[in-house]
Amino acid sequence: MVGVFGSEADVLRIVKRFPGLHEDDGAYWLEPAEVPELTEIEHNDWVFPLARASFSTYQSDGAIDVVWNEVQLFDEPAPASGVYAAVSMSVNGYTFDAASGVEHVHARERLFAEAQDYFVARGKVVGREALGSQDDSTSWFPRQTTVNPAIWPT
Repeated sequence: MVGVFGSEADVLRIVKRFPGLHEDDGAYWLEPAEVPELTEIEHNDWVFPLARASFSTYQSDGAIDVVWNEVQLFDEPAPASGVYAAVSMSVNGYTFDAASGVEHVHARERLFAEAQDYFVARGKVVGREALGSQDDSTSWFPRQTTVNPAIWPT
């Protein structure tokens, strides 16, 4: 279920109506076997259907985590200049909050620059691979052959 609520308290008003909801220290989850075949939860005259068939019921898949995230309303001004929006940022196969994602990219670029300096000082041509890959962060490797710098800039 995806929805937009005005506050965390509004989210909890509907979440706490999920049949079979478990809670421990602010974490909420459902056990698949305890979810009814079909239930309809009413909230502010809206009806939200919840069905067991919407979830995996394999024991090995474990519990169904009930989570929510802040969604930024971009029509409102930021609380202060330069504050990162409450958004997720995907970099290669990893997901970060905005501030951590920017920090990760800067650190990755510094590491690449250091590796590039190391290999270039030893007469190697360095290439970048796998940008945007879901497999891993950017790769670099020394090449043994001389290549056209217009194609493979150092």
